[in-house]
Amino acid sequence: MRRFIKSPLNYIGGKHKILSQIFPLFPKEINNFVDLFSGGANVGINAKAKKIILNDNLTYLIDIYRALKNKPLIGFNVLRFQSPNKI
Repeated sequence: MRRFIKSPLNYIGGKHKILSQIFPLFPKEINNFVDLFSGGANVGINAKAKKIILNDNLTYLIDIYRALKNKPLIGFNVLRFQSPNKI
């Protein structure tokens, strides 16, 4: 059974508990993965893709993820971030 990275953020609506049900529905090979409503980013940080983009309208979340990208923890070193207020 695959082990998943849990987001450092305990976020309302987090998907960590259902990742084992979600990921079998994804294609086996993903070039670009866009997590449109990232929230705690449980789905995005566990996606196996060449490029992962996290998007959320809460700019402070995107700022946190940018900070984690600059000082990476496991799983955050391949991410790109996008917020509607900073495009």
